[in-house]
Amino acid sequence: MDVSWQSLPAWHNLFLEFTSSLVGTLFCLELCGGMGTAVMCLSLMTPMAFIKSSGFFDIDKTISFLPHLHSIHYEEESLHIGPVLGNILNIPLHDFHDSHCVIAGPPCSPFSRRGLRKGFDDPRAAVFVKTMDIIIHLSLREPSKLMFFILETSDEVMLSSSNSSSGQTHVNVIIQYLVEGLPRWWRVSSSILVTQDFGSPQKRSRAYILGIDRRYFKPGILRQPFPRSIDACVPLSSLISPFPPAGTTYTTPEWRINLQQWKSRLRQYIENKSFKGRVGIFDVCRHGDARYGASFTIDAVPTVTASTQQLYMISLGEGYNNGHSIDRLLSLDELALCQGFCPGAIPLCISNTCKKRLIGNSMSPAVLSALLGNVMSCLNISRVDMDACSSPSSSRIYPLDILTYRHKKT
Repeated sequence: MDVSWQSLPAWHNLFLEFTSSLVGTLFCLELCGGMGTAVMCLSLMTPMAFIKSSGFFDIDKTISFLPHLHSIHYEEESLHIGPVLGNILNIPLHDFHDSHCVIAGPPCSPFSRRGLRKGFDDPRAAVFVKTMDIIIHLSLREPSKLMFFILETSDEVMLSSSNSSSGQTHVNVIIQYLVEGLPRWWRVSSSILVTQDFGSPQKRSRAYILGIDRRYFKPGILRQPFPRSIDACVPLSSLISPFPPAGTTYTTPEWRINLQQWKSRLRQYIENKSFKGRVGIFDVCRHGDARYGASFTIDAVPTVTASTQQLYMISLGEGYNNGHSIDRLLSLDELALCQGFCPGAIPLCISNTCKKRLIGNSMSPAVLSALLGNVMSCLNISRVDMDACSSPSSSRIYPLDILTYRHKKT
């Protein structure tokens, strides 16, 4: 039984609607590229085109072990990984190659509710500013082949006020910076998209900033630049292993105390038989008492980030004193599934700490695919110059194995 988000009928309909008829080679520049989600999703949404990386940059050296980054989509010289080679702050603007699109996920720490919330006064925001400068520089080249860009960051940029005297939100400052630097025919907009709204059972909420060069697009993209949500989601139960993976038991006395508090707090759901077959999830590192402000979710994983602690799940509707068919931590493979990847996306040679960081820092494939599909389907094909950048080494189309997960329930 196929339980990936792509298997949902509603997603299949979107895929048929979004799939681009673009033919040729599309060059993508990935900044703070994470797990290479951008090229993966572009390959899915543009099956008739060959996707080629014009540059991949990330400071996390663990990424070099990911099998996807050694596929036909990447040349060795396009990979810039590690604290020196992958740091875009060290690279002059003119060294970035021409690209049809830029997709970036710069660190959200300056804006995140779990960070210092200093916004652009935080030194770490320099990466975000450099990302915008790269986009503006590519758009001003003569000739420029940049058609669109996508930035993903914390949803806090939409909600919290910046430290500027004008009192604008961070996203308004970002858009103003981009609009003032980009040519006049560019349009920049923003929206909050939630992973659960696009088929993966996770309540991850992220802000997406989309910029398009109107010369390359049909007018429809201006009316609806962001994709609509779908009324379906993969059941969390179908992504949970029926057998507890090794190393997912709780061990500390503090966790045991917290767990008992959480079970008491969830008692009404545990005893209610109408909830049978459903799962409650919470952070076992936090006190379960409602007075401490910790929350739980049912049938969906809370937002998975690099700072996510220890997510615990417990089956509901089975009675308080009857034991639980599910009573353990979520494994990292299960977190990867809820993010939209398959377990094999991260090789075994990578430590659990690094796996957790890679999963939490990556963009959600379901959301990014929907956004890219919406953009690519509005391209005015006749105006796109697919031979603008360096020639690819191959014109073959390769399947997107890393995003496909087939699982037989027992």
